[in-house]
Amino acid sequence: MDPGSDRLIRLPHLQQPQHLQPQQQLRRPRGFAVTAPASAAMDPSSPSGSGAKGKREREKEKERTKLRERHRRAITSRMLAGLRQYGNFPLPARADMNDVLAALAREAGWTVEADGTTHRQFPPPSELVPGYVDLPDVFKMGFVVALMNAAIWGVVRTFWWKFLELY
Repeated sequence: MDPGSDRLIRLPHLQQPQHLQPQQQLRRPRGFAVTAPASAAMDPSSPSGSGAKGKREREKEKERTKLRERHRRAITSRMLAGLRQYGNFPLPARADMNDVLAALAREAGWTVEADGTTHRQFPPPSELVPGYVDLPDVFKMGFVVALMNAAIWGVVRTFWWKFLELY
């Protein structure tokens, strides 16, 4: 072992003592996780009466939430007014999104019951499509195609193996 190798290996007797190592700074919590006692305990340099800052931030966030909710309601009311005016949807005066979805489902041909249960009207739409085939017929056709595939590959395989002189 050469004298310069101790730079690559951390030896316990060469580490700094605990009282000489720099103190790690504690991370300050952010958002609503901050409370007055926790923020005062985390930041030792701040005075103990710094709870007003957290309260101010919470009040600002409440105001922003109110503005977002007001904006969402304005968009919803414009959307409902447009559906009433241009779509001829019979929406109640104080309609919510459930009423809108029910009206859209009715317009698309679904049955919406009073409790909100939604189902298609009869007959099922798959029977109305031209070329509709029942499931048992699909399995019968699949079996016939599989037999044809086996017969074709049986013939082709025989000639291929003859060509390779394996059969």
